[in-house]
Amino acid sequence: TWWLGLIEQEVENFLVSLGYDVSAVPYDYTIEEPRDVDKVADNLKILKQQFKYLQPEFMNDKEKHQPVHKMIEAIKEEVTPTITGFIRSSRVVVSFYLDLPVDENPPISRLLEELEKKKDKFDAVLWEMVEDLIKDVEYLEEMLELEENPVTSADGGLTLGVVPISGIIVGKFYRYENEILTVIQIWYEDRAEELIARAEGKEIKKEIVQQEEGDGEEEGKKTLKEKLSTPRSGTRLISTTSDPMLSKEDRERASGRAKRAEGKGEEEEEDSSISIQEVKISSQEGGGRAILSRSWDDEGGEKEK
Repeated sequence: TWWLGLIEQEVENFLVSLGYDVSAVPYDYTIEEPRDVDKVADNLKILKQQFKYLQPEFMNDKEKHQPVHKMIEAIKEEVTPTITGFIRSSRVVVSFYLDLPVDENPPISRLLEELEKKKDKFDAVLWEMVEDLIKDVEYLEEMLELEENPVTSADGGLTLGVVPISGIIVGKFYRYENEILTVIQIWYEDRAEELIARAEGKEIKKEIVQQEEGDGEEEGKKTLKEKLSTPRSGTRLISTTSDPMLSKEDRERASGRAKRAEGKGEEEEEDSSISIQEVKISSQEGGGRAILSRSWDDEGGEKEK
């Protein structure tokens, strides 16, 4: 129906006004990778900022209305009169074929009963067309009723069934979100946590904690500044703004090289043995990042990372 196209266009226009890039996700995004992952993440952030205002406590309280609610109301004001006019015209047509008073406006159940009684008097194709028209009227009348009086389930959520106009509009926002999450899952699975956290206003912090073997003191208790300013004997701690993610294989390989380095280092300095103990990943609100890391070359020597 025409109003679905109108809703899609108006929702898109609204998002674009907020900085949403409709070209960030390719049309066939399952086989074509987006050109700019940052734009994809920015789009997700814009959507998530609006989801807060699409919850019942905002939708049902006019004092809390935001620009997104004005957009929804504008669409409803344009669509509702047209739907109402279609219902009225359709009832006139149905009443004519069923020999009922035009101004009687009987319930849908009676229209279907009268249609069944006259089944033998109708051409099969015409009878089916009238039946479809009655069912269209039934659907649209219920849609308008739910717009004014939403029905919720026991847990407070909306029930499945006929979707009102505002529900169709809200659904468009979530459809865009699902597309972006699918893109992230297909093309950027290794960065999914980071990209989603960014959209939610959070940031992923990755830290490699190093601890001297045999030392009972927890290195993690030291501040980042202390770790950078007081490196252990035989080690060199590097601060960087990059975000390297170590896989399990990388950690095992680094640990093996650390042990070889320990054996070699014992001849020169007893306290030089260290190993990568664990990789901790946490979320934080904003702020900078610093990574503590160490790696070894194939000969057991140190190299910066």
